[in-house]
Amino acid sequence: MRRASQASGGNSSDEGQAGEASRPSVESQIPVGALFEELLGIMERLRSDGGCPWDREQNHMTIRASLLEEAREAVEAIERGDDSALAEELGDVLLQVLFHSQIAKEEREFDVRRVLDELRRKLIRRHPHVFGGARAGDASEVLRRWRRIKAMEKRRAARSAGKPARPGAEPKQHLRTHPRRA
Repeated sequence: MRRASQASGGNSSDEGQAGEASRPSVESQIPVGALFEELLGIMERLRSDGGCPWDREQNHMTIRASLLEEAREAVEAIERGDDSALAEELGDVLLQVLFHSQIAKEEREFDVRRVLDELRRKLIRRHPHVFGGARAGDASEVLRRWRRIKAMEKRRAARSAGKPARPGAEPKQHLRTHPRRA
């Protein structure tokens, strides 16, 4: 299978490119970092002057519903037990993250590195039983600690921004049994 940058850079027909891209693929031997860098380049090219007119016109507000829609479709794939659809839908969710990150980079708000670093630091901070000296006896203890750490982070962020912490920000337990990961 040709990589997207090769498929999009040549003079082959639109039909040939679409056919190539729509074929199911096997697990790639391309390193994850290289694939991620290529995706960032594709998103940047789509938003560039020579890119896609529709993509260039979008902003955070115009594509906000797409983020929810793609997440909903991923949940539906999970509920159906459809691994193939889940892989595709998770890619669509990732597209939304990359799209919003590219828009933010263009507006000099933040870039994908900040998104990744925020996530990396959050995962470490909220798992002191893995990355620190704390212990966790079971999953319920992990969930209680996750909630406590998250609440503390929200209070600290609200104080530094001069705002009260948002009430009701905690996920409903009957809707989720795992710690919220974002």
